[in-house]
Amino acid sequence: MIRFLVTEFVRKASLLCFIWLPYGRVKAFGRPCFKGHVLLTPTHNNFYCDITVAGNESARMPGWMAKVGLFAPPFGGFLRFLGARPIVRILDAGRAAGERSELRRLNESSFSEIVASLSREGVFCLFPEGNSLERPGLGLPLKPGAAQLALRAEEEAGFRLGLRIVPLAIEYPASRFLGGIVRARYGKELRVADWKNSFASDPKIAAKEITAKLTEELLEVYPHFADGNERKVADLLFLAGAEQDRLRLSKIFRGGHRFDPSFASLLQ
Repeated sequence: MIRFLVTEFVRKASLLCFIWLPYGRVKAFGRPCFKGHVLLTPTHNNFYCDITVAGNESARMPGWMAKVGLFAPPFGGFLRFLGARPIVRILDAGRAAGERSELRRLNESSFSEIVASLSREGVFCLFPEGNSLERPGLGLPLKPGAAQLALRAEEEAGFRLGLRIVPLAIEYPASRFLGGIVRARYGKELRVADWKNSFASDPKIAAKEITAKLTEELLEVYPHFADGNERKVADLLFLAGAEQDRLRLSKIFRGGHRFDPSFASLLQ
């Protein structure tokens, strides 16, 4: 009960500070049922805001994975209390051999805890792009960790768990000014058990196939641009009222329609 009350306070306080005050509200599109076993995979280009949006979509605070550097005292214990588990990323691992060995042990321990969390009903959140960066589109290629953990959880349950991977694209307003709507768009969920036969043949291939499918689903619901210029043109059209859907604009660009280079002077 104490944990529930604390996590609910943290969720609502973060929603007020990082979403309601700077943006206004979150509008969800295609929100699925979060009953059962769910691995939520949101996009990640706005660190605190992404965690806040994803953390408030389900009825209760989901478990989540965070970089190991955040678990230094005095915050580590509190983060674990909130349901976070540390992960050592490749960019964190450039250390002495003995320390790297300890970090690998920490990762394996965290992976085991995450698999155990996935085996219980509820939601666990993992950002498949890895680190949080401001970028014109998805951070591709996506990391295979979500697929690997999901397959491992299903394998331990004899592929009877019913685990679903749910893609979530989080889009923030184009304007740098306060106000606007944060859009939370859901892609089609992936049922991990559908890759049972592929996993039996080759677990690595199964993980690659799930990651490729997850990429495809996120691209369907996230405004992905090839570079910063495309993104700036789309934002200009959006702010001018010429186009109200950046997702549609991104698909136009991906369909082979390029912007006129004469626009370049407007982007400086």
